[in-house]
Amino acid sequence: MRNYPARAALAAMLPQGGFGKIEDERLLRGYIDGHAFVKQLKLIGAHVLENDRRPLGPGALRRVLRHFDAGIAVTYNIAYGLWRRA
Repeated sequence: MRNYPARAALAAMLPQGGFGKIEDERLLRGYIDGHAFVKQLKLIGAHVLENDRRPLGPGALRRVLRHFDAGIAVTYNIAYGLWRRA
């Protein structure tokens, strides 16, 4: 997974000379199994690794996904914002 910036870091990235705000919220989503979760990650583009990270091998990934055969609940922390020039 990628390391995404926290709300405070996003707010610090806003250019000077304008106004706006960053909001964030948590969303809880359930998946029937680990495969459904991984499929969703791919659909939203969150499966792309950072340059210095290596993915799990196929065997290791299968072992991890077996732990979620009974389902999985995932919390997404979503940040969004609006900024306008002054």
